[in-house]
Amino acid sequence: MPASEDLPYVLVDVFTDTPFGGNPLAVFTTAEGLSDGEMQAIARELNLSETTFVFPPPAGQEGHTVRIFTPRAELPFAGHPTIGTALVLHASHGGAHLVLHEKIGPVPVRILAAEGAPRAVLTSPRIPERIADAPPADLLARLLGLGPGEVLGGAVAPACCSAGVPFTFIPVRDRAALARARLDGALWQTALADGPAPHIYVLTMEDWRAGTALCARMFAPAMGIAEDPATGVAAVALAAFLAGLRDLAQGANRFAIRQGEDMGRPSRVELTVDVSGGRIAGVHVGGGAVRIGGGALSRAALARRAG
Repeated sequence: MPASEDLPYVLVDVFTDTPFGGNPLAVFTTAEGLSDGEMQAIARELNLSETTFVFPPPAGQEGHTVRIFTPRAELPFAGHPTIGTALVLHASHGGAHLVLHEKIGPVPVRILAAEGAPRAVLTSPRIPERIADAPPADLLARLLGLGPGEVLGGAVAPACCSAGVPFTFIPVRDRAALARARLDGALWQTALADGPAPHIYVLTMEDWRAGTALCARMFAPAMGIAEDPATGVAAVALAAFLAGLRDLAQGANRFAIRQGEDMGRPSRVELTVDVSGGRIAGVHVGGGAVRIGGGALSRAALARRAG
């Protein structure tokens, strides 16, 4: 692309069917020629939780290369950028099966368009796993500004899980406790920032043993995200957390995640955990997206940026 041309982008809200709900995403559909520093500068300028940049696929392969940036860092894999980018590409190129080549590897995405607005379902390139024990429940309660007993322990205890991006999963007593949670940034810095799972996923369920619906919030100061309204990569890692609480059934186990409600951006994330022989065999995350606008970023302004 000539240096004089502006960079077009599409703005979508992901994991929702309602404008101004879900998680916003900017998709730069023709990013050839951009450097890593330029992509990071653009993501910092737009200040969305993530911004994606689309390139041609690796030589000899099909699909699209996708780079994902938060305002502070590049991510190897993320859910709402994958879902949103896939639906933007589907709108312009069509196709029921896409492959997005992300830093973590190829991510297959199916487009479901039989009824209503299209939805996208990604298959995680990595099986999630528990990676570490979490800090004590009483410390996590103080981290969230909650009282004694509001962070659960025992059979339903916090844990650190990852499918490429590590999260500390913190189960809380009820929906009211989830709504009151406020992250203590100073305590996070000293207790979790340098730990194995610095990103915080707080969740609650009415029935931890058999329920399929849950509510969640996600805080990621390490990514420059105060709170995220919908987090697909955390949903993938959640599969490992849930498998640690109960015996998942053979076949497909489906869960519905509500997130973003306490931010005024309600989101719905669909999680399917495939189980074979008592082990997680695959994880799929799905949802919709709504196009709310677009524009172009000035290449001339980008070239004049400081730093």
